[in-house]
Amino acid sequence: MSYIDRYLSTHPVMRSRLQLVGVTCLLLAAKYEEIYAPNIEEFCYITDNTYSRGDVRLFAATLTACCCAKAEPGGTCVIQ
Repeated sequence: MSYIDRYLSTHPVMRSRLQLVGVTCLLLAAKYEEIYAPNIEEFCYITDNTYSRGDVRLFAATLTACCCAKAEPGGTCVIQ
């Protein structure tokens, strides 16, 4: 939830791309929290293949840059 809040507080998002924001934030959170994170293809399947693997990867890079730039003091960016 923190990733979504951080991103949406600074970037306006069209309604049609909101699902991409949500699924990408879920992917990044799973990479951080889970021992075996799901594949990107599984997240594409969740969206009924609305977004491709490339779409999710590209937006993940954008989101990672945004969230890591605003990391809490003393925190490290482990999402890559």
